[in-house]
Amino acid sequence: MVLAARFICCMLMHLQVEADIRQGLKLMKYACNHPNEFLSPFTAFMIPFMQTFGGLAAEIACIVYLCTI
Repeated sequence: MVLAARFICCMLMHLQVEADIRQGLKLMKYACNHPNEFLSPFTAFMIPFMQTFGGLAAEIACIVYLCTI
């Protein structure tokens, strides 16, 4: 029963974080494909990279936390 509750929590958390990760990936792709539209293409790439990395880190941390309970 506890394993099922942990699995459901992981799935719900994944559904919440997945949209942020997807948006970050799309913005990174846009920054790579259109560097001439930005004053600082590196900054335009790094901001969505941090969004993507933060989402992945949050997801991994939540899974680790749920597994250690």
